[in-house]
Amino acid sequence: MKQNKLLALAKEYATKYLNELPGKRAFPDEASLKELEKLSVPLPDSSTDPEQVLEVLNTIGSPNTVATNGGRYFGFVFGGTLPASLAASWLASAWDQNAVFNLSSPIAAQTEKVAGKWLLDLLKLPMNSAVGFVTGTTMANFCAVLAARQSIYERMGWDSKVRGINGAPAIRVVVGEEVHASMLRALMLAGFGSENMIRVPADDREE
Repeated sequence: MKQNKLLALAKEYATKYLNELPGKRAFPDEASLKELEKLSVPLPDSSTDPEQVLEVLNTIGSPNTVATNGGRYFGFVFGGTLPASLAASWLASAWDQNAVFNLSSPIAAQTEKVAGKWLLDLLKLPMNSAVGFVTGTTMANFCAVLAARQSIYERMGWDSKVRGINGAPAIRVVVGEEVHASMLRALMLAGFGSENMIRVPADDREE
């Protein structure tokens, strides 16, 4: 079947990329970067053969990745994909689940429940604690800020669920001078402007 051939080709490209990763530059060279312009084509009038699309992605895309999962990368603190997690990700992508409800994906709901219990056990937290999985640091900070905001308002006698935050008592947020951009973004999304923030100076160790 054509889909089997397509998936086999994707596996071939991905395996080749991983095998070549130990000798790959951490960042693409200038010649490779110039090849990216070949992707700047007008919106096509018709579909393109999927194998051709994969070939273009592999030929132009693979040389122009940042090798964050390679041994030569010492930049930002990015996690590297292990073979086990990559294989599981491929399978999960093939499942193509809507993981929001047990009704729409029993397997997604169950694995999330198990992973949540494991985290509580690992972090020595009460097993009745709520666990939520988010897309990244910014959303994690955003959820934490919203939870803190609601808790503070409850102590102030202000029901933000019913009354919203318009006209609510002011909340001051204390942040370090070296506060991460993701936290600033989360605070602003939660309605805390820069004037609500008190910045505390940091030393040369960012403490």
